[in-house]
Amino acid sequence: MKRSNVSLVSLSTLMVFTLYPDVAQALIPDFTVTYNLRETPGDPFSDITFTITLGLMKDTVDGDDIGWKVAVITIRELDENGDVLDRWSMADPFVDTNDNLWWITHADPDNPVNSEFVLPPWIHDCASSPDTGVSDLDFDFQGNTYNEPPGGPPYDTTGSLDAFLRLAETPPPQPKKDDDDADVEVPDFPESPYPS
Repeated sequence: MKRSNVSLVSLSTLMVFTLYPDVAQALIPDFTVTYNLRETPGDPFSDITFTITLGLMKDTVDGDDIGWKVAVITIRELDENGDVLDRWSMADPFVDTNDNLWWITHADPDNPVNSEFVLPPWIHDCASSPDTGVSDLDFDFQGNTYNEPPGGPPYDTTGSLDAFLRLAETPPPQPKKDDDDADVEVPDFPESPYPS
């Protein structure tokens, strides 16, 4: 896979029902996190080509450990101006762990922070678009341990992510995105709200 940047943004609350009309019930995620996949790896000034946003719900709390349920995922493809070209979403994507939860040990379980969400487990499934004529999107991504290069990371808080995105057509087309060990940024204050 090719190497590219991924940025991570979080917001603490969101009314999913208004953003995802295909989701059966209204949900207010306990935490939201967005990974921005950039055109050029390690370049915080390059265009964001895709965003992957997860709406997370606290499922199980065990002391400082929280088992997070990925309640909803939204993937957006952006043009060079940051405008949305296509978007896909789905409720309850497959999280490849023993219990389908993303377990994180938090410094303060009542106040999770962005930097605690840079190492997602393997999440893969197929999301649909609310827009007519847009094919479903197969997605497959997971976090990696980030090794800081000499000179420091490209972002204040940085992690690593593998991501594979492809339209679900027969025969399958070339991947829209195929990144291996891409840089992940965790900005404290996103420039835009949760994607619509």
